[in-house]
Amino acid sequence: MPQKKPQAAPVRKPFLTGSPYDCNSLRSAAMILLMLVLAAIVYLVAATVLMIDITVVRIALNAVMLIVTWELFSASGRSNGAVAVNQGEIMYRRQERGDTVTPRDRSMCFHPLKGFVIGLLGSLPLFLIAAVLALTTSRQITTAGALPAWMSSMAVDPEFSSALSAYVVGQSIGVTDILRVLIRMELLPWVNLIGSENSGALLIMERLSPLLVLIPGLCYGWGYTRGVNERSRVHTSIAAGNRRRARKEAKARKARAASTPKQLN
Repeated sequence: MPQKKPQAAPVRKPFLTGSPYDCNSLRSAAMILLMLVLAAIVYLVAATVLMIDITVVRIALNAVMLIVTWELFSASGRSNGAVAVNQGEIMYRRQERGDTVTPRDRSMCFHPLKGFVIGLLGSLPLFLIAAVLALTTSRQITTAGALPAWMSSMAVDPEFSSALSAYVVGQSIGVTDILRVLIRMELLPWVNLIGSENSGALLIMERLSPLLVLIPGLCYGWGYTRGVNERSRVHTSIAAGNRRRARKEAKARKARAASTPKQLN
């Protein structure tokens, strides 16, 4: 059997550690919030497919949608984490040269908690909405349907009005109902996983919605911590490329030396 080539040792370069919050954190948090809003819009656009009647297919599609969403947030965190590590490497080299490193530049370097701070700040508006919903929600029950047209005249008859009052009294839309719509848009894959007919489980989901809306932001924070490994892979790839180039140059020199005729004494 062919032997596997030994894996090259990962290359890491020293870098300065920044602070959990810097001047760009609020802007990055706004991008997280925008990504959450875009995710809700995508869920609505794909609602017809995600609400398919076949249970197994519906569960699979919505589970994949959640995983893809979390991976996108994680990938964004990894990218920004690698940028922050690069900033730390630049500041480290500047410090080693004896140049001044300002507190602002230092704060923008990588910090393992910065991604979680950004992710939680970006999720904060939805978290607050979900928290209010969790405190005010109640189990949704099936209400009476519309009164048939041929029975409308009976609703005003004193003999039947009390019995038919449930069909003619309109239900007002409260603050909780509006908040429920907003949060269910954001958690639509969870709603589809549970099923609209399972009112008890949906109530539990709404109680837990403050935690559920934080998951994408936490995925961003976890991805951000992987920025060190992402940057290490870049350095390792560059080092491997340099070694390959050095071997090619060495072979080329040997080939030129072998082709040069030796002088006769």
